[in-house]
Amino acid sequence: MNTNNSVLIVGGGIAGLVLATQIAKTERRITVIEKAPEWTIKGAGMHRYSNALRALEEIGIAEEIVAASVTQDEYEYADTKDEFQVRVTYPRLTRGDFPALTSISRRVLHDILLGNAQRAGADIRLGTTFTSIRQTADEVDVTFSDGQSGTFDLVVGCDGIYSQVRTEIFGRNDPVYTGQGIWRSILKRHSDSILPKIMYSGGGKMFGIIPIDDEHVYMLAGMPNPDRRRFPEDRFHTLVHEEFGHFGGLAPHYLAEITEPEQVIYTAIEIIEQPAPWYEERVFLIGDAAHASPPYLAQGAAMAIEDSIVLGHLIAQDLEPAELGRQYMDRRYKRANFIQTRSIQRNKERYQGGSYESTDGQKSERMIYLENHAQREIDELYTTLAEPI
Repeated sequence: MNTNNSVLIVGGGIAGLVLATQIAKTERRITVIEKAPEWTIKGAGMHRYSNALRALEEIGIAEEIVAASVTQDEYEYADTKDEFQVRVTYPRLTRGDFPALTSISRRVLHDILLGNAQRAGADIRLGTTFTSIRQTADEVDVTFSDGQSGTFDLVVGCDGIYSQVRTEIFGRNDPVYTGQGIWRSILKRHSDSILPKIMYSGGGKMFGIIPIDDEHVYMLAGMPNPDRRRFPEDRFHTLVHEEFGHFGGLAPHYLAEITEPEQVIYTAIEIIEQPAPWYEERVFLIGDAAHASPPYLAQGAAMAIEDSIVLGHLIAQDLEPAELGRQYMDRRYKRANFIQTRSIQRNKERYQGGSYESTDGQKSERMIYLENHAQREIDELYTTLAEPI
């Protein structure tokens, strides 16, 4: 008999849909609630490393995602003017024919995850959130915003950095602003936008170009914003030109494509450092609700996917809630904390101003450092990522 037979998942993002797909396949009753009345997917593009693919292999959808992605094994760093480049290679952590890096439209990724969750049998309800969660010794009673109610064995908060579940159960823990912001856009792919992914850095800013299919690239441009200036949305397009117009390489071509404010999204970079444990009795947190990180290791989605896979495996074992929580934290806290710490450090390094600049034909200190250390740092990171989850 399944003691964890019914699970409520709050949030229909990456973490929620992966978890729903996994545990719905075990014929448990899975309900996913998403407060948005319709799917409005923001974020433009996604870049994932192979530990995410390795986790997705567990639920049989890695191959479908790879088929819809641009794949590669290398990554290129360059200075602001693209005068000097450093190319690095990423290890593969999955079976031999899966790549080290995959890039995809966030909309396409969401559609794949949603389709798999629905086919697995998850009940997905849009335009719905909860108004109360009350735990007893044997169940969780939930009242929904549409006036309905339900009883569940477990509740999992997959509702992101502003998690309502986190606030309701664990108390208020507001996101912490990092002092940086990032601009994102999907643009038509230039004929010269060949692999690999390119990241230009200089003057405390960065400008990345990531092909996501045969016709489009994902552009991301990061900058310091210590005062958290609020930018008028009707000027997004002109502000991107003003902030990044000094970049060379392929940057001018893609900036020229940005002519309307609706083409660009701006996000202030925030983090969540939620104290352990990430569960209380029968309610759990995963993904950004527990450990949102800066995006510069591109591991946020990977950590959420790994959380989902691990928690799903444990739920299928019908462990009592206390043992379920203990094993979940044993397997996830150290790894997610390691990635968050490294991401925060990389976030700081990314905005160290002039040390990135190359002048008068001379390599910057940062470019020299990358030539000597970038590959070693990647190999060291992957030593940890290669460990079983």
